[in-house]
Amino acid sequence: MPTCTPAHAGRPAQMARTADHDRLNHMIEEEAHDAPKVVIGMYLINGAIALVLFDSGATSSYVSTKFVSQNSLPMTIRSRPIVTSSPLGDLRCIFECKGVRIMIQGMPFMADLTMLKSEGIDVILGMDWLTKHKGVISCSPRLVTLELPSGKKVEVEPLKSRDVPRVYNLDGV
Repeated sequence: MPTCTPAHAGRPAQMARTADHDRLNHMIEEEAHDAPKVVIGMYLINGAIALVLFDSGATSSYVSTKFVSQNSLPMTIRSRPIVTSSPLGDLRCIFECKGVRIMIQGMPFMADLTMLKSEGIDVILGMDWLTKHKGVISCSPRLVTLELPSGKKVEVEPLKSRDVPRVYNLDGV
């Protein structure tokens, strides 16, 4: 499975400068629950349940390589790589999933997502996606307001950390 690599790994220094540069602040679910400028929830992504983070601190939108692999999302090579500054360091991302369908409160929202190696969060919807859907993240009450092309507005409330589903392997118990 293709993945993002450190921006400098095995590449000349000038190669990293030919890529677009983005930033990402949260990649771990536990951090996201406590962060004031994000909202996290469970939604259908191309028919599969995913943990989705709405993050105004992310300049672009991402999907984890694990989610892409588990759900056979079609991917293509980006026209330009992205070097993403993240809590894991700078990651060079070259693959994307275009035309991904996100169902939020029964309404379809489309996204082009850059593949990113990450743990815990399946999809991160950043400022590119929030701007396209006129997204507003409110701190009080904590929610995201989105707008469909038809003008219909949808409000999204965050999951409480205790509401996040957990799967435990009981083999050998």
